[in-house]
Amino acid sequence: MAYVALSSPVLPQLREAARPVLAAHDGSFSELERLVIAMSCRDELASIRDPADWRSRLGRLLGEKQVNRLADQRLEELRRYVVLCRGGRDPGDDALDRFLDAGFTMDQATHVQRGQRTPRRGTRNGAGRVLWSMLLLISLAVYLMMQSTLEEPAISAIGAGLVFVTLASLSAQRRRSHRMD
Repeated sequence: MAYVALSSPVLPQLREAARPVLAAHDGSFSELERLVIAMSCRDELASIRDPADWRSRLGRLLGEKQVNRLADQRLEELRRYVVLCRGGRDPGDDALDRFLDAGFTMDQATHVQRGQRTPRRGTRNGAGRVLWSMLLLISLAVYLMMQSTLEEPAISAIGAGLVFVTLASLSAQRRRSHRMD
């Protein structure tokens, strides 16, 4: 498992990039903790999954960028809690318990929840990746069914490709029509 340490060359760059987030937080967090909060605003929900989880493994196979965990377990728990709270989501009792067990207070948990109410604009949730993953899995299933029946790899590949292209174009039209509404 890879870990990231917030070394001194990284801190000035983080401070500059995180200036708006740092200004929005009160004094209940240290400067380093506020930098972790600012940094975690860019992390996706998938970044807090267990690396051994099947979804993480599938993501790695599909080229999903893996987010490294922080070397300091307390700061890693802060990062995970911020990611869970983003967009006004309820982090759940287990996440809150881990956050409090890491040494944070209930006031800090409330502050993180209040500060993460608005979803970030321009970020891509995992819905697009899930859609493409599902299309690939459906196409693979079609290929395997055709291959077991016809025993012709080329024809099976063409059939699976046609299924993939058809479903992809239908889902793209549906997504476009939802955006225009």
